[in-house]
Amino acid sequence: MIKKLVKIICAIYILGVGLFFSKAYAISLNELQSNPQFALVESREKTSSYINQYSIQSIRYEPPYYSLKYTSYIVSYEKQEILMMSGITNYNTNYSSTAIINRYPELGDDEKSYIRIMEMKKANPGIIITYMDCKAYDFEGNLKYEKSNYQLKNGIKFLSPLYAIGNKAFNLYYKQGFEFLDWNIY
Repeated sequence: MIKKLVKIICAIYILGVGLFFSKAYAISLNELQSNPQFALVESREKTSSYINQYSIQSIRYEPPYYSLKYTSYIVSYEKQEILMMSGITNYNTNYSSTAIINRYPELGDDEKSYIRIMEMKKANPGIIITYMDCKAYDFEGNLKYEKSNYQLKNGIKFLSPLYAIGNKAFNLYYKQGFEFLDWNIY
């Protein structure tokens, strides 16, 4: 009788601890918006993106090559979900806007030069995500689905939310932006 009672108590304890830890990494919209640990990267009409400032780690520092590991979040207001992504982002600063301008001194501060820089950045943005683990949560923090070792087939598109997150991670960790231009004006 005592053995059976101990087994039941242990089972309840293990179940309770398991439920606690399964919810420990869940994220709600309220937490993203109110906790200073999460920095707002950008806000668009249908999405917002955040980065966990405390999660950023350098795993490669060999200029011009850098690699950072971090956790980021994209909030879809249409789907009412939060996509949490953990992965490794690789940077080649030879393709940053600064490097392009230094390589082509004829580029000025005019609209034609900005368009030319944008075309070069679209061809090779200089930021690549090698893999991601993704989890989707509803706004209350309940897990909807998850994918492990998710690979982006076409890399990061220039000016996409993932590009903005990668730039913000670089900025937060190295205290300088991978990009310095305000691309929102074009």
